Amino acid sequence: YLPSSHFDDILDEVSSIKKQASNCKISIIFKGNETAEINPIHQKYVNFITIDPSVLKIKDKSFCGLFSLTDIVIPISVQSIGNSAFKGCASLSHISIPSSVTIIGNSCFQECKSLREINIPSSVESIVNSAFKRCSLLSHISIPSSVKSLGDSCFQECNSLIEINIPPSVESIGNSVFKECASLVHISIPSSAK
Repeated sequence: YLPSSHFDDILDEVSSIKKQASNCKISIIFKGNETAEINPIHQKYVNFITIDPSVLKIKDKSFCGLFSLTDIVIPISVQSIGNSAFKGCASLSHISIPSSVTIIGNSCFQECKSLREINIPSSVESIVNSAFKRCSLLSHISIPSSVKSLGDSCFQECNSLIEINIPPSVESIGNSVFKECASLVHISIPSSAK
């Protein structure tokens, strides 16, 4: 178990060990109120993340660039996911967002190129700027009726997205939301949206 704020020194040593043993895997368990950002020099060595039920907040850029991360479970204690929290997690193929989450930050899942589907809980009111931008394998997304706005570029370059239904609750649609969605053949936009 590593404290959420003081593990860079430990990772320095573990990373040097991993350089000598290529099949070594690093797992980090976050405990406390919030996660911490993993130093970019250690990102390529981290394979597994466990978030303890004591964690309330996933901070900005916490897991940004962890390209070996394939799966993560977010406990129901988490209330917010920060900006760019999972940005560039290119191997992340599955993530479950619990109903406790009310805020998903800008660019949160941007460039998660292995992510195929995602269900947004009904506790979320806004899909913010660039939230799923360049998620090239994302083919299914469920937008709940709680969502009131779609931010700029939130689905831009989601090349595998074929259809999407925007619920009547959505009042605002930003710029370039579906720009360069090459496979998109059907979209349902409510008359209430601007």
